[in-house]
Amino acid sequence: MTRPGEHAVFVHSRPWDEHLVTFGESFFVTFADGAPYELAGQLMLASPYPHFYGGVSADYIRRGAVVLLDANHDPVYPDDLAWESEEHLQRRPLGPVELIEEQFSSKAQMDAARRSLEASGYQLA
Repeated sequence: MTRPGEHAVFVHSRPWDEHLVTFGESFFVTFADGAPYELAGQLMLASPYPHFYGGVSADYIRRGAVVLLDANHDPVYPDDLAWESEEHLQRRPLGPVELIEEQFSSKAQMDAARRSLEASGYQLA
């Protein structure tokens, strides 16, 4: 898995005016290598505004909550099941996500991100 700290440039894409509204800010998370194969090592955007990026069920849009979006802007909900292996024989829960410390300018920002993930139903590593 490649981490942002290993590169000279790390682009955090989000709406420029996101900080002006009170729902929170977007940030990135990764799945560990031990996650289901279709998620393992992936970088995903956790956003309180997932509807800016793609079609998201209204059941998951609420104040203080985030939804994970993959590179194709498809939502990955906390109660989703993912294929365990390439053979597609069994599905299992997503497992924990990891926060990337380098993207936050303060511990308070990272703690807010952690709280929003937990409040949204995602597990943290």
